[in-house]
Amino acid sequence: MEGFVWTFPCYILAATPVVYTDAGGAVIGSNLQFIAPELGPPGGEQGIAIFTDAHLAEEYRDQTDSKLNLSLMQFATPSQLKAFLERAQDQYRRVVVDLNRKVPKGRVFLIHELISELGRCTDNPNDQDRQR
Repeated sequence: MEGFVWTFPCYILAATPVVYTDAGGAVIGSNLQFIAPELGPPGGEQGIAIFTDAHLAEEYRDQTDSKLNLSLMQFATPSQLKAFLERAQDQYRRVVVDLNRKVPKGRVFLIHELISELGRCTDNPNDQDRQR
């Protein structure tokens, strides 16, 4: 994650809502559907698409031919993104950040490493924007 700047809020494109508790933790339904593009050859591993900018997420949504009714879902803090990834890590090993037409592959990170980094962010709540 060296040289990458994580800023919050972050976003995913999802077809079902995520509800946040007052404590800031994510309550994620088992039917949550979100964008998880293939990271390699067709039929290969998929990664969760995360966007560090709302406009990038909206642009990507507008360029997909998905039949899902996708909405922007915001993770306002590192702890909210961490809670989501902790639930998702059983099915996904990687995230891909800031996909767009010009950079179709995006930056790929291992979820367990990102969770560890986000844990360090939540340990220091004044450090909301972190360089990785």
